[in-house]
Amino acid sequence: MSRTRTIITPDQLASVKKAFKSELERLKKAGNYITINSEVQQVFSLSVRDIPEVHDVQVLWNKRNGRRVLYANTGDTYDVTILLYISNDRWSNDAKWQMRLGSWGDLVESGVYEI
Repeated sequence: MSRTRTIITPDQLASVKKAFKSELERLKKAGNYITINSEVQQVFSLSVRDIPEVHDVQVLWNKRNGRRVLYANTGDTYDVTILLYISNDRWSNDAKWQMRLGSWGDLVESGVYEI
């Protein structure tokens, strides 16, 4: 029996990616400096706010390199949700990101990420 429930669909992921990218571009064009510590998390929160199953955005830390994964919290550890992997370019401090579907519980169980 699978513990995983699909809460977020691929169509919702595509919509969130589009909204996220659009808002980051808008901020950059307005001359705002995007940092990985605050602005990216705020933009992600805004991008998922219209999905009724999402309660808030939470953070996991990579134990090996300190990079973060943000996830749309749907209330269950093993729900399929949106994971936003963030790394930064040390030369420009510009946020690099990749969005996927997955469960944050599987990441923690891998031993690489922690709450």
